[in-house]
Amino acid sequence: MLSNFPSGAGYRTTLYYGQCVANGGHFRRFDYGRDANMAIYGQQDPTNFPVEDINVPVAIFNGSLDDVVLQPDVDYLIEQLGDNVVYHKVVEADHWTFTMAKDMSWY
Repeated sequence: MLSNFPSGAGYRTTLYYGQCVANGGHFRRFDYGRDANMAIYGQQDPTNFPVEDINVPVAIFNGSLDDVVLQPDVDYLIEQLGDNVVYHKVVEADHWTFTMAKDMSWY
């Protein structure tokens, strides 16, 4: 099962995930480094991503056994998205269940 892991996740996606974790609770755009950030964003640090400005319906599924994405983080995202969250379900699953489970019949 893990022979092609993390198939589908590119290097930059993995790097960005690490940046998100290190950003201390801020949703920021990709950090290309100071020089590239100046060229792209007009400042040395990446700009905040305005999550509260997202205006599309969003469904959120998270696992109660997930030790990667914690419930307080999910709650914060839901708060930021506001009325755009049209469905939220917590299932008894861990982080990897959503990507590797053979049977997702519980959703």
